[in-house]
Amino acid sequence: MTRLGTALIALAATVALSACSGALSAVPAPAPGIPPVAPGAPAAVRAPVPVPPPTKTPPAPSVASTPSTPTSAATPPTQPAAASTTPKDTRTGTQLDKPFTIHGVPIVSRDFPVSAAFKPANQVAPDGVTRETSAALTKLIAGARKDGLVVKVRSGYRSYQTQESMLATKRGNYSSREEELRYIALPGTSEHQTGLAVDLWDGVHWGNSAVNTPLTKWLAAHGREYGFILRYPKGKENVTGYAYEAWHLRYVGTAVSLKFKPNTSQTLEEYLGLA
Repeated sequence: MTRLGTALIALAATVALSACSGALSAVPAPAPGIPPVAPGAPAAVRAPVPVPPPTKTPPAPSVASTPSTPTSAATPPTQPAAASTTPKDTRTGTQLDKPFTIHGVPIVSRDFPVSAAFKPANQVAPDGVTRETSAALTKLIAGARKDGLVVKVRSGYRSYQTQESMLATKRGNYSSREEELRYIALPGTSEHQTGLAVDLWDGVHWGNSAVNTPLTKWLAAHGREYGFILRYPKGKENVTGYAYEAWHLRYVGTAVSLKFKPNTSQTLEEYLGLA
């Protein structure tokens, strides 16, 4: 073979090899995980390349937005905080012509005074107390009589002027002004001016000697049944401002008095939320 023939044979082999390489490069590389398909296989038997669904990235929650809470019938509504229902005494001037009233209960004391012009309505003889107080007192006296006890009214209504005179008259009976005011109220601060208070006794024992009598024990146990409470209980001077008085009863009506227990030391101030 001549040199020319040998060169032609080498050139032909090179061209054939280049064509084969181009055909192989035209076949796409299989996707990762998918087995390659043999060249020349029918299209119908070729496995389809699965396309994964697009992944949605949820939007970041807004800091300013507040998620709504679904309403559930099983969840009770939030109850508002209970507010204090005890009113404040803001009376001045002629407003002091009437006593301060809390939940329908008039109160007269050192902290809640009345003026000299105040006088209760519907007063009746012989003690000058209100008609309602007098009717309740009549029933109390009858109830005590059934239990063999005598009840007499030592003091009922007192005007501002009467209280003023009493304070001046009895001033010498006490060792100090402080001691005096433990037993006698200043004018305008006495419950007797309301016509709702009474001092009761058996006609024999009075003052300290009346503390443990059958009558005062009966009053402590049964006065509430007739609408009366013991106004200045033992051991509550720091609350009422006055010394223990087993004889001083205050009419409040049975709607209130029956909420007090027999022989209780609860005060009207405590009941009304003032102490």
